[in-house]
Amino acid sequence: MTVGFPDQLRSAILNRPIQDIRRDLATASLEAVTGRKENLAVSLGSRTGEYNLVAKALTDIKAGLDRLTLAESRLSATAVPLKAIRVSVNEFATTAEFTIGNDGFETSDVSQAAREQIEYVMSSLNTDYAGRNLFSGDQVSVSALPDASELFEAIDTALGGATDEASIDAALDAFFADGGTFDTDIYQGGDDEAAAILLSNRGRVNFSVKANDPSIKSALEGLARLAYAQPEASEEYLDGAISDIRKGETGLISLEASLGRKQNRVESEINALYEEQSILKQTEDRYAGVDGFEAATRLNNLELQLEAAYTVTARISQLSLTNYIR
Repeated sequence: MTVGFPDQLRSAILNRPIQDIRRDLATASLEAVTGRKENLAVSLGSRTGEYNLVAKALTDIKAGLDRLTLAESRLSATAVPLKAIRVSVNEFATTAEFTIGNDGFETSDVSQAAREQIEYVMSSLNTDYAGRNLFSGDQVSVSALPDASELFEAIDTALGGATDEASIDAALDAFFADGGTFDTDIYQGGDDEAAAILLSNRGRVNFSVKANDPSIKSALEGLARLAYAQPEASEEYLDGAISDIRKGETGLISLEASLGRKQNRVESEINALYEEQSILKQTEDRYAGVDGFEAATRLNNLELQLEAAYTVTARISQLSLTNYIR
């Protein structure tokens, strides 16, 4: 009769080391693939707190980069239509000056072109980015301006049928003046600026360009004067309209310059955060990173141990008292 070890006891004795090796092998495999320590608390011990501070700083930097990148995109999205308006207004004024200076020009042609220019400017000022209207101040959920047809209707009402230059001048002055009809009935955005972006040095970058900016109103007022110019409009009247447009153009240049400075500040802040992030990532890697060569070597050793354990287990499982005595 052959006498062997009790099956249950023998199974427990043989399987325990194999389970330990398999557990270590799974951990080593994961670390070799990810390049990261699997159990930081065990690996770092008392230095876990130091690692947590570095990890928290990296999380904060990522949040800051996300916020500033969005701000940079919004500033860039604002700069595009602003430049387009300025260039378009400049080209219109230059063409109008040349046309008005020629003999036999028709006022109606300039008036029609001015209306089309107003439509373009107002449409451009309704640009939005990521669901936020860029020229609506703190009321980012609404369009800055209505359709140009509503502006023309409001001007028609303000003129009340007047056809003489003095009355048209006075009516348009009042219409585009601060607190006038344009501000109360045409501009639909908020009175305050959109929420500013905070920088790490406690500085602020605001989004201050609104569709009721004085430079924009000046350009629109000059265009409106040409749009409502009478067939026999005087040279003084036409020159005054062009002067308003040029004044608005100068203001638009200033707005673009201010926007560019804000973009530079945000870009500098982003670059500084990337540099800080790079340094912190190197520090974090020293805490949580795994050397690729060491990880591969450990993985290979564990695979050899597991293979050897299976071989030994297979041999032991065949042992009996009779075989041992032999």
